[in-house]
Amino acid sequence: MTGVEDEEDKWWQYLQENLQFPFKAVVSEGGFYGDISKAKIIEVHSLDISDSDFGIIMKGKKSRTTVDYPLCDLEAAEIKSPNHLPISAYSIWFDNR
Repeated sequence: MTGVEDEEDKWWQYLQENLQFPFKAVVSEGGFYGDISKAKIIEVHSLDISDSDFGIIMKGKKSRTTVDYPLCDLEAAEIKSPNHLPISAYSIWFDNR
C-alpha cells in the first residue's frame, strides 16, 4: 500500500466516524464525475467506495435518482453543519495530495 492509499484509508475511517448521515451537500465542482452540474443539492447517505482518481465517493440522492459523487467536489449545504469541517478538511487534503 502506498502512502497516499494509507492516508485515504485513514480519511475513510475518520469520515465514517465523524460524518452525520444523511446530510445535504452542494456540488462545488460539476461535470467531471457524472452529469450533475455545479450548485446542485445532493442528499448524502453514506460513503460508497474509494477511487484512485476521484477519492472517496459518496452515495446519495438527487431528487429521486441515486447518485455517486466524489466527496472532494462537495460542500456541506449548511456552514453550521457538523459535517462542514470534516468535508472541508478532506477536500483540502485531496486537492494537495
